[in-house]
Amino acid sequence: MRCPTCGQNTPDDWKWFTVEQAPRASDPSARRYAREDARHELRGPDDRCYISIDWMQCANADCKEIVLRVHERAEEFRGGVPISHTDTWLARPRHSTANRSIDPTVPERFRRDFLEAAAILEVSPRMSAVLSRRILADLLEEYAGRDEFRLGSKLKAFSNDTQYLLTVRKNSQYLNEIADFGAHTQKDDQAQIIDVDRDEAEWTLAFIERLFNLFIIEPAYDEAMRASIEEKSKEARRAELPRLPDEPQGKP
Repeated sequence: MRCPTCGQNTPDDWKWFTVEQAPRASDPSARRYAREDARHELRGPDDRCYISIDWMQCANADCKEIVLRVHERAEEFRGGVPISHTDTWLARPRHSTANRSIDPTVPERFRRDFLEAAAILEVSPRMSAVLSRRILADLLEEYAGRDEFRLGSKLKAFSNDTQYLLTVRKNSQYLNEIADFGAHTQKDDQAQIIDVDRDEAEWTLAFIERLFNLFIIEPAYDEAMRASIEEKSKEARRAELPRLPDEPQGKP
């Protein structure tokens, strides 16, 4: 994961701090218990609420900050079938202080949406992933020539385009799965809702950063370096470099 304090990657090393379970509301002492302990919230006569906490320490020597997460799983029974949903939020640090820097070569429209998706990552991973979908769709259309109507079709076509690295294309397959989870209600074979978690939403942002490098930042850097070398060659009165066999006409 990426440490919310220093912004550097650190291995997942989560440890459970405590696990609590709210009693059934049908228990005569349930309402008294709920009043005495504000950590629990009762949701109905057949519903349960589970609270769990895990923590880890950033492995980076210059950080070593503690990260604390709270997980609340609500389990409701509908027609005898359990349906659960888990909300996870960052308790420490209360607000991420890790700033994401975006290269100035990235157009403002992508920068704005990316920073917004990053800002709501802790509050709503699902909505962060939904906003990331729009960035992915626009990037693939503008820089990879993918004009398919749906993002899923764009990602599928991109994953089959062998001019790009296999690892990037393979990741795009799995990003398509995350995109579907984020935009639509998905259920497993036990009728439980499957949602995008924080790590998946953060991985989506990391993939977008990788595409920024692939499509925008690295080409801009290469073009600037070629222009610099070309200028030095002219000053040295060297012959212009010949075009490569497969090089398109126009500006090299």
